[in-house]
Amino acid sequence: MNRDFSIAAHKDASDIAALVNRAYRPVAGTGGWTHETEWIRGSRTSEHQVIASMNSGSVMLIRRQADSIIACVQVSFVGSVACIGMLATDPGLQGIGHGKLMLEDAEQYAKQSGAATTLQISVIECRTELVAFYERRGYRRTGRSSAYPLSGEFGVPFVGGVKVLEMTKAIRI
Repeated sequence: MNRDFSIAAHKDASDIAALVNRAYRPVAGTGGWTHETEWIRGSRTSEHQVIASMNSGSVMLIRRQADSIIACVQVSFVGSVACIGMLATDPGLQGIGHGKLMLEDAEQYAKQSGAATTLQISVIECRTELVAFYERRGYRRTGRSSAYPLSGEFGVPFVGGVKVLEMTKAIRI
């Protein structure tokens, strides 16, 4: 498996949005284990949101197979915290290590920045298998959670009480 990632450019934004939406909110019958379709409807992100994120200082790391983006992760910095988001792998390629490698890439990128001492990720609380995935990689629940944003910007919950957990991990120097 290729260990190389690259930093996405604006021209990649449409492909990144499509990948994230396929991974988080796939159509019925699509494979993969990371989707949220049991709790949330609508797109997870858009090309415009990806570009806006890049323009505000976030970095999108991508992994390619041939000419296609098969995995991505967002890294943004708030003080000494590296926030990790939009970790996504093509549903047809999930379960073989691409997501784990992208997470490791994000952690290494944050560590090499020199500014971050903590990694932070937000996870839908009802995604117990995903929470366990991060816990196996050293992330711990902070005890802080918030209601899923209802603005519709990231999709709309169709069940009540969807919460977003905050998880963190110290960066080892």
